[in-house]
Amino acid sequence: ADDFFRDALNLGDILLKNPNSTYYGYAWSDSMEPLIYEGAMILIDVSQIDMVRNGNYVVAELEGDLCIKQFWKENGVVTLHSLNKKYPPVVVEEWMRFRIKGKITNIIQNLC
Repeated sequence: ADDFFRDALNLGDILLKNPNSTYYGYAWSDSMEPLIYEGAMILIDVSQIDMVRNGNYVVAELEGDLCIKQFWKENGVVTLHSLNKKYPPVVVEEWMRFRIKGKITNIIQNLC
């Protein structure tokens, strides 16, 4: 056991690429299960908003509500996907108030 703890790790060094622009929050629904379970801690980098690409996980504001979704943009149309099949994709219409708040960079959750 002594060998196991010899080299201490700093999780901040590992998980936070941009510490000054990374925030954490908690998943508040089951819409992203089985990847992100309700109650999981998510790390959100607000400096990577312009680097969001298809397939990235984001925190977005849609019509005044926050959501955690998988981002897709094809032919100028943004679609937000849940991983849980209970929830259909959301097509972001031009008239909707929509803004990406940050890119999810890490997920921390209990396994048991």
